[in-house]
Amino acid sequence: MPSRLLFRIHAVVALVYGVWLVLHPSSLHTLYGADASDTVLDITRQLGATFLTFATTCWLARDARPGPALSAILKGMTVGLVVGFFCSLNVQLAGRVGPLHWSAVATWLLLALGYASSVLRGDDDRSQPL
Repeated sequence: MPSRLLFRIHAVVALVYGVWLVLHPSSLHTLYGADASDTVLDITRQLGATFLTFATTCWLARDARPGPALSAILKGMTVGLVVGFFCSLNVQLAGRVGPLHWSAVATWLLLALGYASSVLRGDDDRSQPL
């Protein structure tokens, strides 16, 4: 998948989760079958703000030219998403959330694989349309 398209997809996913987590953090915990104290809800809102940072970064990077900055963004996203996948998988396998949380695990995994593939391909995929 061209990194340009990957950035767009990631921006939309991060925007949806970011707004959701900032405005209605308890609803996500309820859907995932997790308990949430006030402290957990506050941390969830902060995570939402971080997702909005990713959404903005991805959206602005979608037309970046090949070079060190684009390479750094691709590599940084890969590392963060791989770590996020393993954290999310750990929570799921520990039984602290319900089965709907598998969708979050899949989202982390698919984005991580997309970015890893962009890194392994290098920046030459920018010649492809979209």
